[in-house]
Amino acid sequence: MNTSPPIHDKFIADADRQAQGKLKKTAKLVKCWRDSRSATRGMLSFYIEMVLAKHALCRGPKSYARCFIEAMDCFAKLRCQPIVDPFGISDAIGAVGRAGKLGDIYLGVRASLQLAIRALEAEERQRTPLARTLWKRVFNGSFHN
Repeated sequence: MNTSPPIHDKFIADADRQAQGKLKKTAKLVKCWRDSRSATRGMLSFYIEMVLAKHALCRGPKSYARCFIEAMDCFAKLRCQPIVDPFGISDAIGAVGRAGKLGDIYLGVRASLQLAIRALEAEERQRTPLARTLWKRVFNGSFHN
């Protein structure tokens, strides 16, 4: 894939500044989610960051849980399909490399999105034990209080 790291890095850094630092931290959450399960490990970091930046998902006053849910919702709506490079440098920015299993990643996104929505709802209803249980399921047991 053709890329221009200085241009793409500046785009992501600018989006992170506009999100007051939440974009990079949300990307780390998504990467922790990705790394917590074997079926989703093929999702590319560059794709995650570019989707977050391109769709301005982390702007405004919202929690990291909400940013995570909005990111997962965006991946689901995109069906984890490639996105158009806003600079036209690469043909498309894909979610997976050659060996990645797009279908597995998409299924993981959809399932985790539903669990994350339920976890946030439980938090908002102050049902902390349920919220913790659901977040642990989202992060495949690797979520710690």
